[in-house]
Amino acid sequence: MRNAWRLAALALLAFPGSASGQEEGVQFDGQVEVMYRGVGVNGSIDKYNYDFAGLDSGTRLGTTFLEWRNVSSKFLDFARVDLQGLGGGEPFEFARIKVGRKDRYELRLSYSSQRYVYDLFDVTGDLDGNAWNTDNRRTGLNLTLNVTPKVDVLVQYHDQQRSGPGRELRRVRDGEFFLVDRPVDFRQKRYGVGVDATVGPTRIYFLQEYRSYVDQQDFSTGFNTGLDTTNTTTIDSLSWDQNDRSRANLSTLNVITPLGKRVSLSASFYGTFLGDEEVASRVTQNGSGADSAGQPWTWDDGFSSADIMQKTLLGEVDLSISVVRSFAIKLQFRSLSQDASSEGAKDLTGSGSSSSLASTYDYSLHTGTILLEGQPTGRFKVSAGYRITDRQLQRSASSGQRDEDYESNGDQSGVLSFSWRPLGWMHFHGQYEKGKIERPFTTVSPYEVDYGRLRATFNMAGDSHLSLSYGSLRELVLNGE
Repeated sequence: MRNAWRLAALALLAFPGSASGQEEGVQFDGQVEVMYRGVGVNGSIDKYNYDFAGLDSGTRLGTTFLEWRNVSSKFLDFARVDLQGLGGGEPFEFARIKVGRKDRYELRLSYSSQRYVYDLFDVTGDLDGNAWNTDNRRTGLNLTLNVTPKVDVLVQYHDQQRSGPGRELRRVRDGEFFLVDRPVDFRQKRYGVGVDATVGPTRIYFLQEYRSYVDQQDFSTGFNTGLDTTNTTTIDSLSWDQNDRSRANLSTLNVITPLGKRVSLSASFYGTFLGDEEVASRVTQNGSGADSAGQPWTWDDGFSSADIMQKTLLGEVDLSISVVRSFAIKLQFRSLSQDASSEGAKDLTGSGSSSSLASTYDYSLHTGTILLEGQPTGRFKVSAGYRITDRQLQRSASSGQRDEDYESNGDQSGVLSFSWRPLGWMHFHGQYEKGKIERPFTTVSPYEVDYGRLRATFNMAGDSHLSLSYGSLRELVLNGE
């Protein structure tokens, strides 16, 4: 919360003259929403803390913004501050500053924090309960430089941190589960540069990012008898230290261009085009205790290591052909492929005899869709089409125990959607898809799917609106429905 308040204070101090309206020509607009939550619990406090931990009585900011326009400065001519959820034990907080100069640049600084709470209260003494209380904080910087009227240069930086205490169940030895402390410590950084340009009738967007993360997963416990009172396995001490690191170069390319008066093309590509993603995982383990027969056991300098290389490619191509003014044919193609390989070694008990680990993973998913889209009136639009899906998975792992060679080609489905606005303040939107999977992935995987969704939106007075949604999903599997 401190970072959000600091960002808000920085914004207010940066534009004192504008806020007071002293500067001639400056236009100021704003909205401040102050909210109060009163909490009264009639029943189990433990149950309330389980479902709504952190939601206490208090005052907080709702949707709040301050905006300055026509600022007379050689550095900027507009600024805006957005705030939401600050104070009062709110689990989600957000703050953003946007400043810039028209046709020169735009700078956005943002901060958000989300609190996750998962705390099962004890119902049978200490035999029940996980605690998971973490904060997920995100900081962002986005800078757009207007080089020419048709070319913008993009610079981005994003930092994500998730941390906090936690506990979880771990099966350590002889099938016995133990409740152990397991703090969360994760951090990811993304750096990006790109360009957004218009060349003739073609719009091109390209962004190159470098992403890295560190995930520290440590847990420990002292004397612990486990959760099963009939199992006499005990732990005197146990520590597990795991460090996962990753780095990847991620590319994004979007192209939108007309191919004639009646034909337009949109294509998007994302993935590790400049090199594979690298993940390195290292584990050390030490522990001691007694097994179910009362015999002592010791793990000294147990370890595990894995090095993973992964390639991810995602492509989307849409082709729209306008036959007549109110009728069009749309062709859509989607493709996802993931290839990974890993090598490593494992001796978690410190026996001195390690086993090598090697695996490969190759997954692909391709879909092709043809849609016929018509708009008989200005208020009603409908589309219907046919979709075909191909899937493939090849995996080699655990010395053949988890090998997989799966392929399902030609899965077919029909798709239907409509949009209807009978009145200016009323809007209906519906989707429906029915498909059949020729070869389910597992025995309990669906081989027939019916999916439907209907949403109705009613515009009320001012900027308020009411939205109603209904969804249905029916899956038929091999062993029943």
